[in-house]
Order: sequence, then C-alpha cells, then structure tokens
Amino acid sequence: MKETFDAAVDHGCVYCGGELENDWSVEHVIPYSKGGTNEIHNVVIAHNACNFRKHNHAPADYCEAPGSLDQLAAYLYVMSDGKYEIDEAYALLKSGEANGE
Repeated sequence: MKETFDAAVDHGCVYCGGELENDWSVEHVIPYSKGGTNEIHNVVIAHNACNFRKHNHAPADYCEAPGSLDQLAAYLYVMSDGKYEIDEAYALLKSGEANGE
C-alpha cells in the first residue's frame, strides 16, 4: 500500500514534500470528520507530524512544498476516475469539506 501512495505523491509527503521513511501515516485529504471517505482518491500519505498539524482542516492550508497543491489536486482528479474535475478538486482542497462526496 505504501508504494502505491508514494508513487502517487512523487515519493514524498503530500504536504511538506519531504522524504517519507518510517515516519508516515495514511491521511484523509478531506477529513473523515467532515464527510471524507476511505476511498482511494481521499487517502494519501504524509509525515505523522504533518498529518497531526493538519488535523481536520482544509488541505490547501497545509500544502507547503512548491507545487504540492497542484499535485494533490491532480491526485484527486486521477484517482477518482473523473469523479472530480480539476476545478472541483481545487475547491475541495480549499474548503476541506466533502459537500456531497
């Protein structure tokens, strides 16, 4: 499972872009507490500290690495098999709420 997520986020933490070694966890892009699901398009890997810092807030506020928001929006678009258009993916990342997901 880790290899699948690593490949999807270019082998780094989705938020800070740092290398993932042993300090990672599965992260809900749209927080489970705000209607996010366990579907593949809504889970990524992040450093434990980045995951903890984001908590249940909007992902866009925690994308620190250059291009990480674009990369995360592309991940949502591709992994959802077209469920979300790219502009919808950005809106989800900025709101942090599922809005009928």
